[in-house]
Amino acid sequence: MANVIDKNPIVLDTFNADAVIKSTQIRIQKVVLIGAATDVACLEDADGNHIAVLKSLGATTEIDFGRKGKLFSGLSFDTDDINSGLGSGDYILVYLA
Repeated sequence: MANVIDKNPIVLDTFNADAVIKSTQIRIQKVVLIGAATDVACLEDADGNHIAVLKSLGATTEIDFGRKGKLFSGLSFDTDDINSGLGSGDYILVYLA
């Protein structure tokens, strides 16, 4: 499978390259990480600020910004040293408000 960035939820499953999901404002309701016990995932806004840092403990982990969501300057996945363990079978779901 490949990243699906034009639907709600956005589905990220390819973690071997940087990915700009949206370079303009985006309102996010919730971010969910489905991964193995050692996985850490970080999403950033267009300015390089961390939107969400999720650590999987062998189960689904999420950050909920509420029903109305939170507005960010953009959304990207950066394969920096924060993101670790992400691989085949792992997913990041981004629900838009």
